[in-house]
Amino acid sequence: MPISISCPQCGKTYQLHDELAGKRAKCKCGQTFVVPEPVEELPSASDPPSDRLEQKPLDRTTSSSAPIGLPPKQKDKRKPLRIVVIAVELVAAVLAIAMVVYVIAEWMESPKDVVTRVVSPAPIDLVGYATPLEAFAAREWANNTQDWKAMLLTYTSESQDRLAGGLARDIHRMASFDTECAELVTKHGLDELLRVEKESLPKLDDDRKAQAERDGKLGSALRDKSAFYVDANSRVAAMRKESNEKRRATVFARYVEQMEQIDQAQRSATLTNVLTHGDNAQGRRCVFVEGRSLITPVQFRRINGRWYMHDPIERGSADE
Repeated sequence: MPISISCPQCGKTYQLHDELAGKRAKCKCGQTFVVPEPVEELPSASDPPSDRLEQKPLDRTTSSSAPIGLPPKQKDKRKPLRIVVIAVELVAAVLAIAMVVYVIAEWMESPKDVVTRVVSPAPIDLVGYATPLEAFAAREWANNTQDWKAMLLTYTSESQDRLAGGLARDIHRMASFDTECAELVTKHGLDELLRVEKESLPKLDDDRKAQAERDGKLGSALRDKSAFYVDANSRVAAMRKESNEKRRATVFARYVEQMEQIDQAQRSATLTNVLTHGDNAQGRRCVFVEGRSLITPVQFRRINGRWYMHDPIERGSADE
């Protein structure tokens, strides 16, 4: 509604818009003044009821804490969606933690753990071992320290016969060009043993299974199997060292270096993928050389509740 105001200097009356309330205005006479706020006239008692202000009863259902003049707070429809997102993130976090735990557990059971146990001194138990891993560790430790007698004792008795018998044939063949091997043939009576075998079985079967059986019989006939195994392996190791020294000054120097790298890697052999079936178990002996893995299958046998290394008859009698 318009504001009616008179100039305090000259008395001239003006009708101003209510938007100018509170602002300064200037009269034609030069007098300035502040435009007052409009005054709303209250209806009188004689005015008809329709002209009076309608007074609504106070809504008692409205919360007294809600600000006056603001609309009631609406329910956030995105809250269920946020709950779902939080639940998904929580599940993802749990799965991530479980994966980390699984990886750590696998790492602890990985070949690294086997390496630590293999290269550490392992007692040579004459009555076997509690697990295939303990038998493998004892065998590897004995091989690394060249304790040939201890290594032989980690095998089953029938495997000992096959290993010793196969080694006896190798020593007998090498006796033709090595005097120390010839001395071993005489010391352990290999000529007589092989002669008797040839008379009883004149034809040498090329079948590996039959050959392994013959090696077992030859090994069991040795007067002192353990002593022969120690003497023979010691001579083979010495011959290999002498051969490497001679080849080192020739064109085979690179070959000698590679063989020495393999020998060094053999000291860190690991046992993986062990599977047990009753009283038999099998696994893989892994050696890593220059980024390549050399894998050899190994077997175990449980006798009277104790585990031993076992040289299967299908593999013949060759030892590493």
